[in-house]
Amino acid sequence: MIKKIIPLFIVLSFSGCKNTTSKPDEAVPTTTVSEEALNTKDQKEPTSYDPVERYSELTWVEKADPVSDALLAVNQGDTSIWGYNTRSGAKIPGVDNDALSHILQKHRLRIAPAMGGVVFSNRHLELKLKFIEYATQYNNAVINSL
Repeated sequence: MIKKIIPLFIVLSFSGCKNTTSKPDEAVPTTTVSEEALNTKDQKEPTSYDPVERYSELTWVEKADPVSDALLAVNQGDTSIWGYNTRSGAKIPGVDNDALSHILQKHRLRIAPAMGGVVFSNRHLELKLKFIEYATQYNNAVINSL
């Protein structure tokens, strides 16, 4: 039985091989590397990760006035309210969970950038807390203006 398996194994192992030699008249593609590419002095150094890029879209909240922003938006016909996403779902500052479905029937939800579950630095945490304070005041001003 073993004598029959060995020749079969040899045949199967060689049947997957392919002749990779090229014919004389066929061109063989080659790749060349320039000397500049080999010279490491000319290559750019990799930049380090900058977490500020992750939350820079949230820095506007430092100078924003939530009540005047809300009144301006309502006067222009925009009654959307601010919210943000977390791992446990969307949060809407200043809105009770009991009134949430009623509020969302009247107001469109605007999702804030850079407010996910990851905190990149102390500054990012400060901006997130500032946004929650801003959104609470903004949302209350929009909801109470109608």
